[in-house]
Amino acid sequence: YPLRDDPLRGNFFYEQAKVMGNAYDIRVLVGSLDRRSRARRLLNTCRYFTGTTRKPTLIDDDVCVPPEKLCFTYETGLSRFSRTNYELMTTAYRSAFRTLVQEGWVPDLIHAQSVVFGGIAAYVISREFGIPYVITEHNLFVLSDHASFIRTDIVKSLEHASRVLTVSHDKSRQLLMWNLNIEPEVVYNLVDETVFPLQSGPHGSVVRIVSVTAGSFLKDNLTLLKALCELRRLGVHWVCDLIG
Repeated sequence: YPLRDDPLRGNFFYEQAKVMGNAYDIRVLVGSLDRRSRARRLLNTCRYFTGTTRKPTLIDDDVCVPPEKLCFTYETGLSRFSRTNYELMTTAYRSAFRTLVQEGWVPDLIHAQSVVFGGIAAYVISREFGIPYVITEHNLFVLSDHASFIRTDIVKSLEHASRVLTVSHDKSRQLLMWNLNIEPEVVYNLVDETVFPLQSGPHGSVVRIVSVTAGSFLKDNLTLLKALCELRRLGVHWVCDLIG
């Protein structure tokens, strides 16, 4: 998500939240890892084992608002304690969400972009506060890439979600190949036709289309080409530039 120190990051998610914010009361949790010295990480590890974990540090950030966002940083422990680092991260998101609840803001629904680690954060928050959540999966999903204790939470997060959405049929296939007890629903990226109407350009009757995408099978450029063939069958003349 865009932040003052990196305003180009996550603009897609900002734009999505902004569109939804026109009709819904939305707040966005934006956590970032605060990389401290080895001594500080050792201290944080000791705090964890003594049950005195530090709360996330709230920060002000006026980049890309509205919608309203709660920005915070969190610290992890020593690198060799991977399970501890993971639990410190999930605890930070749960603690940050608790701040919103204490302010009197309790949502009806939680939306997570990708199960790792947004869906996991939504899952642990839902367990504490009893709020339903949905996950939209857009990342490459390879369950075996993660440690066993994270894999367990990934599976629980997906199977306890009210809805699991994906941005393509291929993404659904990636989830289903792991024999998860879920029924993912494909939700395509929408195009605002009031902003991008299908009409002739300034050079006559030819519609000019530019598509910027990775030249990868997973990006499904084949469907775009099929759609262009259908447009030509309907009598629409077009020129398409594919930039990979």
